[in-house]
Amino acid sequence: MKYYGKNSLSSFLKVVLDVLLLIGLGLFIFISKDTLFTTSFKEATPILAFVYGLFLIGGTSLIYIVYNLRKITKTLITREPFVWDNVRSLKKIWIGSFIIAICYFINFFINPSYKSFEIIYIDAKGIHTDFEFFIFFFAGVFILVLEKVFKSAVEYKEENDLTI
Repeated sequence: MKYYGKNSLSSFLKVVLDVLLLIGLGLFIFISKDTLFTTSFKEATPILAFVYGLFLIGGTSLIYIVYNLRKITKTLITREPFVWDNVRSLKKIWIGSFIIAICYFINFFINPSYKSFEIIYIDAKGIHTDFEFFIFFFAGVFILVLEKVFKSAVEYKEENDLTI
């Protein structure tokens, strides 16, 4: 299986990210419209308005993460992954991950529906977790390290290109 270039796993991943970006934007708009134009939001408490603000910040960050992942996959298709644009995209991704983690963390303490913290639980609706904060936090840490690795790789590549 090819990982780089046209008709590769990277090409397939780009198509998946394109679809996810469109679905994410659609859901973001639908949820915002549904929230803002319901009668319950017109009589909203300050907590509901604050939670909606967290949704706007976190949702925007998530869409921005998918957009930057899409930019990275484009460089994989062109077989040039070690470029400064990818280092910048990875930085934007880890910052977005930390923003989402902070939104989940704040929501956990102000949202009255969270009565107790459960790592994982199963009910009639399916499998759930209250671990979202940790998932995005550790993803952010991992991508931060990956950004530093890519930065070093780009520096070595540029240095190597100059010596040849």
